[in-house]
Amino acid sequence: MLEFMKGNAASRLGKYFFTINKRKIIYLALSQLILMTPATAHAINFYTVATGQAKALALGDVNGDGYIDAFVGFANNTPDQVYINDGSGKLSNSNQNLGAYNTIYVALGDFDGDGDLDAVTANYGQPNRVWINDGTGHFADSGQELGNSSTNSVALADIDGDKDLDMVEGIYGAADQVWINDGSGNFTNSGQELGTTETTTSVQLGDLDNDNDVDLFVGVYNGPDHVWLNDGTGVFTDSDQALGNATTYSAALADLDHDGDLDVYEGNYGQYNTTFVNDGAGNFSYSYQELGKKQTKVVALGDVDGDSDIDAVIANYGQTNDVWSNDGNGTFTSTSEAMDGSNTAALALADINNDGNLDAVVTNYTGTEEQVSNPLSISFLMAAFIALLLTGLRRLAGKNA
Repeated sequence: MLEFMKGNAASRLGKYFFTINKRKIIYLALSQLILMTPATAHAINFYTVATGQAKALALGDVNGDGYIDAFVGFANNTPDQVYINDGSGKLSNSNQNLGAYNTIYVALGDFDGDGDLDAVTANYGQPNRVWINDGTGHFADSGQELGNSSTNSVALADIDGDKDLDMVEGIYGAADQVWINDGSGNFTNSGQELGTTETTTSVQLGDLDNDNDVDLFVGVYNGPDHVWLNDGTGVFTDSDQALGNATTYSAALADLDHDGDLDVYEGNYGQYNTTFVNDGAGNFSYSYQELGKKQTKVVALGDVDGDSDIDAVIANYGQTNDVWSNDGNGTFTSTSEAMDGSNTAALALADINNDGNLDAVVTNYTGTEEQVSNPLSISFLMAAFIALLLTGLRRLAGKNA
């Protein structure tokens, strides 16, 4: 005889939860419940490494001790800083005071082939700078001034196939630029002008058409995003795709749907975030997902819940930062595991505290420097409880078969 009950679990699902005397039916019902419950494998730690005019952030092991450090770029002619990790996740300012520019973007990579991470800072209204690492995490100005435009974003990869890192510069109100590395960390403008007078807010490099070279995705403020395909020598051609028409502030590339190619997660300011799905040949289609409508500044991708697919952590200006969980097929659901945001300017993911899980590191315009571990989420606790209950009922169901 069936007995219908209305309970907390039922109201969460929007359905009636029922039981029957046969324990197998209980087991099946709970199986459906655990599948429908958003489970977080572990809570996300978040670290506020810098505040004030800290607008840019890049993470990497800059001093070769095996721990992830932070290079933070500051605006309004405030010196950039390098924060060193003690191995437990505590990041301390090394007080190097690198330059005094209007830095709004930072990227790390080994420019001179000596096995350590160097840095490039993108400076708004000023030339970009290249900083060379001595291997111990101390940086020296290379003396290079790359361009003299209003750079919003840079991306690093081996564009021309010569085994060193080159750079694409995304520019406000002007054509984007390609800079070629000579292998010793010296960059030369290739002369390519990608686009016209659109405002590029995000440039991302990756092999979009699966031809073993690095292509370019360009996120645009208040206009369609673009895809530029590489011919293998570092020369880019516009694919003539016009993707969306939103106010894109950030875009990120990853295989979101497990089909072996790079898709796009698009973060938009004051409009719905969404994704674009790659067909494997570099052609993108709109997924029709509406993934939150906040003032998104940064999208960071990684497996934050330990289920072997790519999730999204979203930094929002003046609002809480959010975590969106991937179901493995590229469909995202809000986890309700919001991180407090104090006007977040930059966000990146890495294992800061050496526990094997991805952590979120942010810089904020306001607030204080914090290094705090989020408490376990309710969804995690519910999933753990149901899993234990499920194990016991499985055994009972087997005995009463």
